[in-house]
Amino acid sequence: MLQRLILGVGLLLSAETTQAALREAYARSGSDFINALLMSAVGLIGIFVVIGVIALMVTVLNKIGRKKDKKPKPPKDAA
Repeated sequence: MLQRLILGVGLLLSAETTQAALREAYARSGSDFINALLMSAVGLIGIFVVIGVIALMVTVLNKIGRKKDKKPKPPKDAA
């Protein structure tokens, strides 16, 4: 009987300790989540900037290429 009582008190204390540890871990993971979210946002902005630079360079190179490729049209033969 005494052994069951001691075991029950030990389980109760360990459950409270576990709950306190879970609360602390949850509070810490909340701030970690916010930091991870901010880092993800910065990464996404970086990706959009790089894609924008690539699109701009392709447009510029395309316009430069068109100017060089233009040849005068030959006159139409009047038949």
